[in-house]
Amino acid sequence: MMTGFLLKKTFFDLWDNMFKLAAVNMCFLVSCTLLIIVSVVLPAHTAIQGGITVVGIVWSSCFLMMSARALSPLSDCRSHEFARLFVNFPSNLACGCAAALITAILGLLFFIVIPYYFFTPELINVIFAALSAWIFLFLPVVFQYLFAVRSRFEGHLGHIVKKVLMFFFDNPFFCVTTFFIAILMFVFSAFTLFLFPGPAGILLFFDEALRLRLLKYDWLEAQPPSPHRPAIPWNELLAADRETLGTRSFKNLIFPWKD
Repeated sequence: MMTGFLLKKTFFDLWDNMFKLAAVNMCFLVSCTLLIIVSVVLPAHTAIQGGITVVGIVWSSCFLMMSARALSPLSDCRSHEFARLFVNFPSNLACGCAAALITAILGLLFFIVIPYYFFTPELINVIFAALSAWIFLFLPVVFQYLFAVRSRFEGHLGHIVKKVLMFFFDNPFFCVTTFFIAILMFVFSAFTLFLFPGPAGILLFFDEALRLRLLKYDWLEAQPPSPHRPAIPWNELLAADRETLGTRSFKNLIFPWKD
């Protein structure tokens, strides 16, 4: 029920903010392209290329962190100020660097560690390859909400990471579901050259998912202590969002004259 409404709300928020998301994606793609051009133009020196790679990963992560913070009001049905995109840079630098570190670890696992152990014909190396593969799969699922959590909560990096881990271990199946949905959005984005929904659309989706999921914690805090966790009344919790969304449907979006 909650996941179905999440998909519906995300779809209409993506549709209503298509050009804003495309503008953010364009900025991201242009900046990444410029870094690639610089790496091609400069001498093919290991230190130089390595430095550009580090700068590129850190910049990309910080840009996505700033974008998530700037796009967060859209899931609350508030206006998004594109001009404030870069205002959040200083406050998001720590979390951006943390995201860059996770990205670097994933890259090392995929391109170096897993192939090295996998193609070495020894039992212990096969075990290390399997362990590395599980870490490679586990990290992005766990930390997929790092940007969204930072957008909605203040605090130092350790506080944010703690909230991300708590959210995952309390909602593991939900996190796996949203991760696969994000992958499908990424694949679809390839057909639009990542302009829509693109990285910005995926960030908005994660923010929508986190905001709606957090409703249950507000409800649980208002309940009297109980040894058993009560069933979450999603119909009641989503009532306000359903009212805000109105009677919009996929049918009247495609065939508005049939309203």
